[in-house]
Amino acid sequence: MRSVDDIINSFLQFINDRADILITACLSRKNPYFNMIEKVDGEYKRVKILNPWVTRRQDAPTVYDINASIYIWKRDSLLTNDTLYTKNTSLYVMPEERSVDIDSKMDWQIVEYLMAKQGLNGN
Repeated sequence: MRSVDDIINSFLQFINDRADILITACLSRKNPYFNMIEKVDGEYKRVKILNPWVTRRQDAPTVYDINASIYIWKRDSLLTNDTLYTKNTSLYVMPEERSVDIDSKMDWQIVEYLMAKQGLNGN
């Protein structure tokens, strides 16, 4: 769902930020500080806990969902780092409607709907 502008603008950001790596993401709809839980030692707990406790999602730190749409690396960084997350990684934020992962039939239907709405029927 990425656009040509996403590709161009992410590359320009990569250059302007003097980054070694650039990845793309969108704002997350869920937040590990507020409404994401996991089972730890038989109990359900928030994935990440802040002190003081966050009582409203709007007060939680901003988090992002990697959308795996665009990756840019400098060659040396690709060869020497075993992670995407370095002190010189840049994040290009894309809108949610261009960041849909297709992992289920429902995801596919959402993308079909969005493409039809944009007049992109794939024919």
